[in-house]
Amino acid sequence: MPELQRELVEDFIRKAARGGRPLQPGRLLERIANHTGLSIIDIETCLSVLAEEGLIEGVSRSGRPVKMIRWKGASLVEINPLAITVRDYFGRKGVTVPDVDCLALSKALDGLDKSDVTRLLDGLYELQGFAGDGVFASARHLLGSAKALNGLSSAGRFLSDLPIQDVGEMYVITAGPVDAEAVLLIENPRSFTSFSNSRHVERVLGVASYGYGLSMQNFAAHLHAGKVTACPSRGERPDLKELIQTKPVFFWGDLDKEGLRIFESLRHRIPSIKLSSAYAEMEKLTSIPERSHPYHRLFEKAGQRQARGDTPEVAYLSRVCRHRSVDQEALGENINEIQLTMPYVCDRDRSRQGKTDE
Repeated sequence: MPELQRELVEDFIRKAARGGRPLQPGRLLERIANHTGLSIIDIETCLSVLAEEGLIEGVSRSGRPVKMIRWKGASLVEINPLAITVRDYFGRKGVTVPDVDCLALSKALDGLDKSDVTRLLDGLYELQGFAGDGVFASARHLLGSAKALNGLSSAGRFLSDLPIQDVGEMYVITAGPVDAEAVLLIENPRSFTSFSNSRHVERVLGVASYGYGLSMQNFAAHLHAGKVTACPSRGERPDLKELIQTKPVFFWGDLDKEGLRIFESLRHRIPSIKLSSAYAEMEKLTSIPERSHPYHRLFEKAGQRQARGDTPEVAYLSRVCRHRSVDQEALGENINEIQLTMPYVCDRDRSRQGKTDE
């Protein structure tokens, strides 16, 4: 029996039966086969060897499961030196760590120097019941890192009342009047700059998100939670939430799969939002090979996923940009002649609209 086959079967059983969990014999062979790609005959041979060595119980001499299968060998924790360190550390503190949490915490700490591991465990233990700000608490107790608690809190769920790293204040850049006629959400900073220098800024409020943790994709959710502050680069500070609730709202981003997905995520919180008619100008460029590009890693678009197509406009544009895309910056620095705050109309609808006008 090849050693690799045995390792695959042993690893599956050890993980599936961790914590003393018994395994149902009925579909066990099928489950192992699906997970490992091994044949049923090879799996039975491996199970027979594991049973002979006293590592499992519940199989016949031939290796066929006949009753509940239990793992009798060393646990995953017992063969993981870092997991043993975690278990023993908290054991000395009188804290029992479930195997699943012990393994999760050891995975989070893997690769760190032994002394740093001890310091982080000390910090986690000290943070129990801490009532202050989670970010400052993390930086104070976890090796000066404001982000460490976020990476360790789920693995350390066995501890009592660790501080919550609540989403802090987030900031967007705005340009335009506080009594704007409409709001335009802009995906990329260069296009925001073009907007700021255009005639549109006199009557439209442009908004772009910058900084850690905030993007156009999650902007609406944080705005709804009252966590977004507008920082005006031109004009006074607007009441952003009020304007978005009472004025027409448009989105202008890249004409690619991800840009359309951003629009769909915004619609969850801002149902009235429309695609800007700037998309009509970008749509024209998709048919010009010199002005559009494929989803290649060179253009930082490899692996983008298709939008769901929640609206006829998104469904249509998803087909338009299925193979080639256009960045919003392709419209250039001078966008005065583009109707940014008119809703995008599908090409076929524009044709129908033109015939009606005639």
